[in-house]
Amino acid sequence: MSRGKKGPKWFVSRQSYWGMCEGDGTIVEVVSGGSDYANPDMLGCKWPHLGEGKEFNNPVEAVEAAIAICEEWKKTDPNAHVAMGSTLGFTLYFEWQEYDVLREKAQKLYDELPKCDECGELMGDESFTHDLAMGTDEKFCRQYCAEENYRKQVQADLDALEKFDTVRECKAAGVHLDSCDDDGYCNHCGHQQGACILTEGMSQEVMDDCTMHEHEEDE
Repeated sequence: MSRGKKGPKWFVSRQSYWGMCEGDGTIVEVVSGGSDYANPDMLGCKWPHLGEGKEFNNPVEAVEAAIAICEEWKKTDPNAHVAMGSTLGFTLYFEWQEYDVLREKAQKLYDELPKCDECGELMGDESFTHDLAMGTDEKFCRQYCAEENYRKQVQADLDALEKFDTVRECKAAGVHLDSCDDDGYCNHCGHQQGACILTEGMSQEVMDDCTMHEHEEDE
């Protein structure tokens, strides 16, 4: 089962901020919210293979892409810098920062982002769940992770069950058939619904007639 959800995005572009001096306005911009939130002074995409003009789900990857683009840009324009921020949909120029500061900021953002409770990867545009996770804070980045987590939870529940070697012991404990697999086998003792116990005094003829059940002899 999936629940629609837009994941956070960071968009990388080159900007020439209008009205700012050359040393502060030549910017590789990393803006939160995606391309719709970029400042309006965007330049043509020159290094798309480095991530220019791309939206990232991971802020660390976005900043590394911006740094790589900036280093290329500096070869022809030494005034290029990297800046990161949020415009909230308005025109809002960012102040550039040193690479180590930007990397630290991006890592902090990454650490705070929601992640899949199965694989630990960042959540994307959709989140997934399963029956055992309903009503909890658990969320999964894809259907596979939800199904794998469900399987592990079911197996953990089975592993925690008290096990018995015989139907007799299982019934004596009062747990026979209170938990069964899809084929009707008891998860405590491994016998199906209708398993019977042959007590002392039952004839071989009775035993032979009961062909549909599992049987156990009295010790």
